[in-house]
Amino acid sequence: MSEEGRRKKKEERRKKEEGRRYLVIYNRRKEDIFNEVRTQNSELRS
Repeated sequence: MSEEGRRKKKEERRKKEEGRRYLVIYNRRKEDIFNEVRTQNSELRS
């Protein structure tokens, strides 16, 4: 029982870490895209 519980806990922690890493990458990508669009818009205006 305790061995199974320990493995489940470890698995959950790993999933949580992967989720957090994914969010960080996603947010960085979103920022890059946003900045790219903003520079394109300012280039169009000038």
